[in-house]
Amino acid sequence: MNANTAEGARKTALYFLELFPYMMRSGDTKEWDRLSVAKECKFCSSNRADAIAARKEHRSYSGGRISARVITTYDRDTLYDGYPIDVKVIQQAYVFRDRGGKTVSSKPKTSGILSVEVIRSGKGWKILGVTSKASD
Repeated sequence: MNANTAEGARKTALYFLELFPYMMRSGDTKEWDRLSVAKECKFCSSNRADAIAARKEHRSYSGGRISARVITTYDRDTLYDGYPIDVKVIQQAYVFRDRGGKTVSSKPKTSGILSVEVIRSGKGWKILGVTSKASD
């Protein structure tokens, strides 16, 4: 992840996406915050807010394991010094429960392609944005 190469950007994108279930289960946003440019990345900031709200409301999160693999890495964009990367993501079904164990929300297994913009900063790779590119 630390290498200033396309491989470093790819590893960062995969690690970031696979961090999602941990953040939701624990409410710990420290690593998510370290890797994201939250002001620019709506995906990053909205998921962070969901994790914090779940922790504050004492909701539990189960399931949701993510499998991710890079399908395309585009040439380095010199304008923003980063790589656009397409990632195939499969997320297992998940459920949020309240303190009493009642289901608050749930989602079935999903899959799709996310476009992840990974940029280089003085502190390493950062996620500038994540958008849904396509579904299958």
